[in-house]
Amino acid sequence: MSKYLQYYKDIFEGKPFLRGGKMITLKEKTVFDGGGIQMIYDELEYELDKRGSGTILDFGSGSGVHWTRKVRIPRQKESQTASEFFGQRLRGFYRYDPAHPEYCIKPTGKFDIIMCTEVLEHVPLDELPELLTEMKSYLAEDGVVILTIPKGLSNNAFPDGKNLHITLMETKEWNELLDQYFDDHVLIHHGKK
Repeated sequence: MSKYLQYYKDIFEGKPFLRGGKMITLKEKTVFDGGGIQMIYDELEYELDKRGSGTILDFGSGSGVHWTRKVRIPRQKESQTASEFFGQRLRGFYRYDPAHPEYCIKPTGKFDIIMCTEVLEHVPLDELPELLTEMKSYLAEDGVVILTIPKGLSNNAFPDGKNLHITLMETKEWNELLDQYFDDHVLIHHGKK
């Protein structure tokens, strides 16, 4: 188990964390809700269109509200759920986050697309091989992994003051690491360092 996993479980259970130097809870500020999907709708849509349809594993989903709650989707006039937006192209989705009490059950089977938004930077570098190996075990043979990884520090910190973004690397380093595990991946490395 990750040395930080319990911290995230505590946050999802309502215990405080630091945001901008102030102790808050998830009731006060919406974070860890899976909002990173907003950066990858185009990539997800492209992959589903290319395949005709597909299944998606939302790996490290947090609360993953976008699947069942209407949210703003880029280029759309009305808010929709991700399920509504993808429609029949989406044969199914599964939310998995080992720290979230509702989505901590490991998936079974293989998925055409694994999305992993705003997750890897929260994992210690020495624990990434195990996590990436697990992620790969859920990927269909011709599947693709679509990731977003911030370049800089988070606005959030653990109660002891340690920043939640604990693994920061350059795009080239991330790609070299990801290439060891995935034949096909799309990395969106964003933000300021």
